[in-house]
This record gives sequence, structure tokens and C-alpha cells, in this order.
Amino acid sequence: MGVPGKDFHNAPMQIRNTNHQPAAARLTTQDRTVKFQTDSGAPIQTLDTATISKAVGQAVAEAVSSSQAASPIEGAESIPGLFKIYRKDNQSWLSIKPEQLNKPFFFSSNVSRSVGENRLVGSEMGASYLAEFRRVDDRIQLVALHTENYAQPNTPQEKFVSEDYSDSLISSAPLTKTKSGSEELLVSAEALLFQDIAGYKGRLNRVYGSNFALDTANTHFTQIDNHQEQTSFGVEAHFQAGIGAPGPSTTPLRNSLLTEFRYNFLELPEEPMTPRMADERIGHFVTTRKDYTSDEGDGLVRMVNRWRLEKKDPEAEVSEPKEPITYWIANNVPKEYRKAVREGIQEWNKAFEAIGFKDAIKVRQQRANDKFDTMDARHASVRWYTAADVGSAVGPSHVDPRTGEILDADIRMADVFGRGAKSFLKDNPPATSAEVQEHSHEHLGHIHGDHHSCNYHEHAAGEHEFASKLLEARGGDEKASKELAQAYVKDVVMHEVGHTLGLRHNFKGSTVYTDEQLQDAEFTKKNGLGSSVMDYHPYNLAGPGEKQGEYVMSTLGPYDYLAVKYAYAPLEEGKEADKLNELARRTTTDPLLAYETDEAADGMDPEVSRFDLGSNPLGFAQKQITLARELWERAQTQELPQDTSYKELTRAFSSGLSKVAGAVRLANRYVGGLSLRRDRAGTENPIYQPIPAEKQREAVNLIADTMFSPDSFKFKPEFVSRLAQERFGNWGNQNYQVGTRVLATQSRALQALYDNDIAQRLIDNPEKLSEEAPVYKLSELYDTVQNSIWSEVGENKEISQARRDLQREYVDLVAGKLSDSSTPGEARSMLRFLTGRLQKQVDASLHQEMSLEKRAHLEDCSQNLEKILNPEK
Repeated sequence: MGVPGKDFHNAPMQIRNTNHQPAAARLTTQDRTVKFQTDSGAPIQTLDTATISKAVGQAVAEAVSSSQAASPIEGAESIPGLFKIYRKDNQSWLSIKPEQLNKPFFFSSNVSRSVGENRLVGSEMGASYLAEFRRVDDRIQLVALHTENYAQPNTPQEKFVSEDYSDSLISSAPLTKTKSGSEELLVSAEALLFQDIAGYKGRLNRVYGSNFALDTANTHFTQIDNHQEQTSFGVEAHFQAGIGAPGPSTTPLRNSLLTEFRYNFLELPEEPMTPRMADERIGHFVTTRKDYTSDEGDGLVRMVNRWRLEKKDPEAEVSEPKEPITYWIANNVPKEYRKAVREGIQEWNKAFEAIGFKDAIKVRQQRANDKFDTMDARHASVRWYTAADVGSAVGPSHVDPRTGEILDADIRMADVFGRGAKSFLKDNPPATSAEVQEHSHEHLGHIHGDHHSCNYHEHAAGEHEFASKLLEARGGDEKASKELAQAYVKDVVMHEVGHTLGLRHNFKGSTVYTDEQLQDAEFTKKNGLGSSVMDYHPYNLAGPGEKQGEYVMSTLGPYDYLAVKYAYAPLEEGKEADKLNELARRTTTDPLLAYETDEAADGMDPEVSRFDLGSNPLGFAQKQITLARELWERAQTQELPQDTSYKELTRAFSSGLSKVAGAVRLANRYVGGLSLRRDRAGTENPIYQPIPAEKQREAVNLIADTMFSPDSFKFKPEFVSRLAQERFGNWGNQNYQVGTRVLATQSRALQALYDNDIAQRLIDNPEKLSEEAPVYKLSELYDTVQNSIWSEVGENKEISQARRDLQREYVDLVAGKLSDSSTPGEARSMLRFLTGRLQKQVDASLHQEMSLEKRAHLEDCSQNLEKILNPEK
């Protein structure tokens, strides 16, 4: 039971699980008598002062002598737990028993509160380590142990590994002296923990370019929780930079911010969990260590990250677990979404029941008066957070690096759900397609050890924006919108819980069902929109004349059951390796169970993509373009209610343009594309299979017709003239330039088609095909695109301003490719030939009658083409 905390640096602090210790007999004076009292206050003896002066002098001398040797924790409040804590006069000490020195424990640093922008947000799991306390002379060190490389104890290999791989110092502080003869080792908790353990100063300075530093004088404890298995501290830290330095836009003073960290010391499992070896054919996060004990093989040991799950009754076909996996719904989750969150978590019980565990996952609700912080290491949780500039959902976890056992997990959900996705996107428009793509590579690429990132909702923001605008244009109702929001929450929670159970993304999962199956709501309620909830699914929007099915994923897919079975199924001792191999092999033989993940996503395999849906990704791309054009057509004829901001039209235009760009990116992956497999010997399948030539040709024609034809982007003048920008605080160009935005989208599509990697694959792919197999050639790609962009030249047609801009963009691209030494030689040769042919066509067309604008444009292009072909002239 907790007790009221005392103020620390004028800030309230909570203390948990404290025991009151009996006070020593104390000396008090009153009038002309001296009374000795016990803690109860009852006098033991009263003496006349005239007869005790000698005794008083002796007592004072003894008191002075005692105070000189007294421990600083004399009379302090004692808080028992993993590491005993003493509290006295706004100071705290950590007590370390001699037997706790050099004994590993789990240490983590999490961020409970931050500034809400630039990815500096609260509810963030930070770094974790296997750590220990060491005494070096008169200092106590908190040391992070090197765990990635090891050798069996008491071997020569253990010695040279320890000599070549260093531990790291997290923090240290002077040893506090205690009474003579005491075995307690005391260290000031302030001195040990009021340091930049989380490395936040570096993050702040990288983001803002300022010299932020930790201000320890204004750093204090906010909460201390102590339990038998965990000691946890909440620390509010003040970071400050010089006056006028750039800093967060969300704080009253840009050079000053208060953030809160949660430092957790957790006792390691007494018996390490038996590891389960990972397999590259099925997707789990892994903990990798290198064992130097033997010279055989590469020594790498890859262990699946998973919770410890054991049956109460090992003999029963279905049994409750000894310890269920428990998720807490934090008390900051809005009440209207708690049911959807709970359902998203509990959906995974279906996969565990299939392998013999009843109620493997429990869900508990943190109440408003529960004072524990779910950022400690004992409460896996789902938490809400907010940010000024982005909304995302992430599902990280912390593991025991010796075994891969998951010890803690905290899912962070943006408050976009609490405010409603539509209203969020009105206030925070999604990034352009290029910004999303660039940003996604930066953030999703960070997967190392037990850390990983998943920004499902951040990527889905554009998807939700488009779906909202299209359904609104089609006449959606408010009730359906609320139901969709609830389903969306459940979908994202299922995805993030999957991560915290150890599952990686599976971007093959969305391409297993046909359009007919996707339109059948009863089918998808049973089987999902794809084979795995660990994919990124777009909204399942019906096209014109199609039946509308479920909009979002509502249940697990067949791959999810397999991945859970591989990680958690109880296996017979001695037969584990064979059983795991059998399970992993199924991903290479059953299309419903195929697996591929982040490293290959959005690359050269068109079936390994984010936000595609259905067994024909190219057909899906065409459907997205059709839906975008439907949105534009409806928006151009839409009558807005009186006093509605014209920004609604702008959102519709921008969302449709982003959807077209995304569809073209999907089609682009067919060009020079390769199907990837994770097969091993015995399946007779090639690892790399070039995409059929007819599919590549179809993709290029789709891109050319969508992006580069004269009729690609035409809008009614009355629509374009009403596209409005934000009028609050907009000090930039007030004109909304449709042509500039369209040209930027076309330019990105053009650059993607002429990517050097695509050119090289088109050159190399015939090596992987039989001699009689049809081949899609680089020459056909370049010829098709050039003819599409310059179609007016040979037809004596007027060239519009938008087309002239696109043609100039093409000339600049060719110039860059021919001057770039990294462009494949075959590509340079073909580009040079086709550019020469184009110049001749342009020069021939100049003999015709034409407008002054067209003539000026073509003569300028001819001169630039001449410079490209003959740069030395």
C-alpha cells in the first residue's frame, strides 16, 4: 500500500510499497526536566535538572560523538524492493547488497513524456540492456553488459571474447559511506540517475541544431515504485539551451523543455527460458548472438523473440498457461475506443487456442486511480499519445538478450483515433506521396536486435484520407463513419500486438485473395482481407458497380496462425528442429502462407508492397487510378454546403493525386521486376523469377497512359480556380498551383522508370530465362516512354503548357543520365540513340506552321538536345 510522498525540488512524488520503520528513542527537552520517550510518547523516566547536569553533559558528548559517525540514512524512510531505497530530507539512496554486485539484471529507460513533435513523443520505449552494478574503489558503476558475442564459461574462447568486446558504462556515482561494519553499499539515486542515460540531449540537438544540455539542478524524481522483482524511478528532466536557440515549437520557451523518463531495474528470470531457433522462411523478430566456443559454422545463434508461455497441464490438449501474456489498456485510452482495443488484443487468442492454450492473452484495464506507470517493465500496455506533426502506431518490445524472451512491450497509439481520423487529417494533411515514401525508408529500416519500428498508421494516413473523401463524395453517413473508426482501431491494434508477440511484417499477405473473395464480407470475416494482419492493407474500397465488402482487416489470417504456432507451440524434446523445419517449409509450398518482409518491400517484387490488395496487384493499381478519377469527377461537380471551406476541394484533389502516384509506384515494380522466394533446396523453385514480359509491358503502358499522355490530367477551370490553401498563418505563395503539383508527380514517376537499378535488371534478366522465353527489353521501355511524352511532335498538334513542362523535364532527365557515370553502359547507348532520333523529329516538325509558344519551345529543346549529344561543341 502506498503512502503520501514528500516534495522533491518542490514537485510531488509518489512512493510505492514502503514500510515504516520504528523510530529510535529520541531525546526531548521540556521546561526544567529531561524526558526520554519511546515512539509511543510514554515517558520512561523523569529527573530533576539540579541533579542531572553531569548526565546532560555526558549525553551531549555522546550525541556529538554519535553524529560524527552517523550514517546519512540514519532515520531515513526505508522502501524495500529489488534494491532497497532510503528516503530522507529530499534525498534518495539506492542500497546494494554485496551479493547483488556483479549480478546481471534487466535495465530499461523509457520516455513517459516529451514535447510532441519531431518523433520526440511520450509513451516511447527506449533502450534496454542486461546490466549489473560494479564497485570500483569508491564508486558504484551501472554497466551495460556486452551480450552479442560470447563463449562458454571457463574456456579460452571466453577469455579472448571478453578481451575484445567491451561493456559500456551507463552511469556511475560515488559510494556513500555508511556506519562502520555495515555491509550495505549506498549510492545516491540522484547522482546515479540524474544523467542523460537516455541520450536525449543528442536527439534534441540533432533535431533542432541547438546545444541542449541536461539541467540537473531542476531535475527531480516524480515517482518511485519498489517491488520484490522491480525497482523503478520516474525522473522529470529539464533540458535547456541558450536563450534564442531553436527548439520545440510546442513548448512555451523554445530553449527549455521538461521531459520524463522511466528507469527500470528488473530481476531476470531465475531460470532462463529455453530459446527457440529462428528460420528465415517465416517472420519473427530475432535476438542474434555469436557463439565463439566452436570453430564450426559461423557461430551465429538466432533466437525467436517470444513471451514465456507454458501450459499449466502439459498433458492436456488445451490448457490455460501458467502465466498468461497480460496487456494493460492504459487509463489514458479514451473510453469509446477501449472495447475496440480489447477486441484487437483478444483476437490473437484464436491463434493460441489452435496450439492448445486457453486464454493465453489476458486484457486488463488500468483504472483512473491506479497509480502505477505502464512504462515500467512489469506492465505490457496499450497507450494513447498525441503529437503536433504526426500520428502513428508502434509496437516495440524489450527482450532478455540471452534467450529472446520478451519481458516488456508497450504499444503506442496516436490520439488520431480519439479525435477521429477525419478530423485529424483535416488539421494535419498527410505528407505528399514522395515525403511518405522517403520518410518510410528512414524509419522502417531500423530493425536491430530487440528494437523495431512500425508506423502502420502513419503510412495509412493517406489511405484513410482518400477513403474518407471518396465515401463522403459518395454520400456516406455519420454512423457508418463511426463504425469504420472502431474497426480501424481494432485493425491497427491487431497489427501492433502481433509485433509485440514477436511477429514481423509479412508484405506477401495482401496478395492471396481474388477481387470476388474480397467483396464477400462473410469470407473476409473468417479469413481476413489477406493471409496476415502483419501486412499494411489499404481500405478495401469497391469500384463502380462492385459489391462493398469489409473495409478493413477484422481477423487474423492463416499465416498469423502459422507464425504463432512456430514461436509458441509446445514441442516434443528432441524433435523440435524437425518440427520447426516442417512448419517453416510450409511458407514455400502453400501460397496462402508465403512470407516476405521489410527488406524486400517496395523493391523489385511487385507482390511485396505496402498498401496493395488482391491477387492481381497490377489490376489493383488500375482500380486505384479509377477510384481517384471518380473522386475528382465527383469533386468537380460537387456542390458544397454554404460557408464550407474550399479546402475540402483541395483535399480531394491532393488525395486523388497521391492515390494516382501510389498506384503508379505499384505498377513501376513490375518493370524489370523479379519475384522473390525464400525457398531452400528441394522445392525446385527459382529464388529469382523475372516478371513475365507481357505483365511488364502492361505496367509500362498503364504508367504512360496515366502519367504521360496528353489527357492524363485535365480539370475543369471552375474547379481549379476554387482550390484554396490555408489562410491562417500562410505567408508563402497564396496561389495553389495545380500544374506544379502535377508536374512533380509526373517527374517522380519518370525518375522511377529510368532508375539505374531497373535498367540493370532489364539488362540482366534474360540470363534467368530460357532462350525461347519472351523478354521485355530496355529499348522498349525507353521507346514507349519517349513516344508518349513527345506524341504531339509527329502529329503536328499544339503542345499545351503542361506538356511543354513535362517535355523539358524529360530533356533534363536524359541529360543527367548521359552525364552520370553510374548509368549502365547499355542504358547510355540506348538513350543516346533515342535522343538523336528525337532531335531529328523535333527539327523536322519545325518546318510546319505552329504557334509562337510551340516554336519557341521546340527550338529550345532542339538546342538542348544538341548539347546533350555533342557537349563539346
